[in-house]
Amino acid sequence: MKKIKKILVMSFLLFPVIVSCNDNESSSVQTSEVSTEVDEVPSVLSEEETSLEDIKPETFSIYSVNDTHGALVEDATGSSYQAGVANLDWAIKNDPDFNNYRVLLSAGDMSQGTGISNISKGQAMMESMNAMNFDAMTIGNHEFDWGIDTINEMEETANFPFLGINILNKDDGEIVDFAQPSTIVEKGKLKVGIVGSIYSDIRSDIFEEMIQDIEFVDDTDLVAQEAERLKSEEDCDVVVVLTHQGGSTSAVSEWLNDENIDGIFGGHDHMFTNKSNSDKSCYFLEAGSSSKGYTKLTFKLNADTDEYDITYGAYRQLEEYDCYDASSPVVESVVAKWKYLSGKELDEVIGYRDRNFTKSMLGRMVCDSMMYYAEEVCDVDDIAVAVHNYGGIRATWDDDTENSQGLYDITYNDIYEVMPFDNKVQMITLSGTTLINACNNSYHSSNFTKNGTTYYYGENAIDRDQNYKVLAVDYMISNTTDYCYKGVNQGINLNDVTKLTRDCIKDYIGVKGTVYGADYL
Repeated sequence: MKKIKKILVMSFLLFPVIVSCNDNESSSVQTSEVSTEVDEVPSVLSEEETSLEDIKPETFSIYSVNDTHGALVEDATGSSYQAGVANLDWAIKNDPDFNNYRVLLSAGDMSQGTGISNISKGQAMMESMNAMNFDAMTIGNHEFDWGIDTINEMEETANFPFLGINILNKDDGEIVDFAQPSTIVEKGKLKVGIVGSIYSDIRSDIFEEMIQDIEFVDDTDLVAQEAERLKSEEDCDVVVVLTHQGGSTSAVSEWLNDENIDGIFGGHDHMFTNKSNSDKSCYFLEAGSSSKGYTKLTFKLNADTDEYDITYGAYRQLEEYDCYDASSPVVESVVAKWKYLSGKELDEVIGYRDRNFTKSMLGRMVCDSMMYYAEEVCDVDDIAVAVHNYGGIRATWDDDTENSQGLYDITYNDIYEVMPFDNKVQMITLSGTTLINACNNSYHSSNFTKNGTTYYYGENAIDRDQNYKVLAVDYMISNTTDYCYKGVNQGINLNDVTKLTRDCIKDYIGVKGTVYGADYL
């Protein structure tokens, strides 16, 4: 039975600002019951899309999303609304500029970030993207989190190509097998060329163990040359760049003024961005993160030149009222399947909290859980400090739905969203000077304090010339720019046991029962 769709009040922002959401109210959204018996979901094209007229359309639009980070499911409980992919699909397909010649793109970092997506190692997101009829995806840094074999598995599932012109093999300098430099989308007589790349300085944002045989080279000239080839040799009507980088890089600045490039769709820094060159002949667009919205670039055929002119570029940040009773049934069925398959594990209530937790509070709690694991589980009592990088804490706990005890449930999914990465807790040795610099500048920490000019672990003063045993995670230990850098596989597993940080948190909360915010300020 079809749902009745509400008419949307469109709220496109046509100027380069970063949007914040002030809607702090939580409300119930009714959804219809959907089947979970879905094995494979092919591309679901409408009858019109499979029988496009063999013409150049008078108008068409290119849509893009980025940094969805596994946000498959609608979430209206946090400080900013996350539509989920089924609502996002409905919003795009009901956009006033949408027609069957549309192109749908992703600028990367689609899968890593939530329990439902992580447990499936990206398969839930790939199947959802198939159902949404994506045309191409550029590879982001978090596509590497599960290793190259998993990227290959995701690519095998996807009905669209993975792009990355500057992701090369170290041994022969050739583009990696799981990516291609560009693709051409043809609809009727319309030809849209898409060049894909990743930020060339992205390496420090990826677990080094996963990319030892890969290098990321400068993409500025590579993209420009491929764009020229697509225009001059492939006769593409429009060429756009799909890149996993924000709008402030030097490469983006050059591409904005390249006559062969009509638009740039970006990602990575999680901003809503809309900016153009001086004559508005090229735009850079980015759509925030976590299924919060989308971007579009609209074109109109010039009857005099038989070429496409840009009408405008825009982003749209979705609000809860935009998506009320407005889900895409086909995409929703895919999400329901994976919710069903992962629900028992993710919905388990591990413990409780008494208040909202900021990232800073969660970072302190994560470090406390690492110390608890060392001292109480492994019986290792000579660890001075536990540290964790700021960027590794990926969410806050701000759901304000109290349970019957006046507390807030902490589920395993909540822990997954704070700590989605499969990072392992390991021990290293750091000098007192390095430890002090690290805790002062870059890390959350546990058991580290300062009094005047003296620094302490517990009640013991830290001697800058002494070495100390420190707990960190393997991502930090293998990152060449990190204070904890020792090299790949140079950390020591406590008692020779592999322990994920996420599971340290789970065990710690399980023992404490309730965590109180005042303990982590």
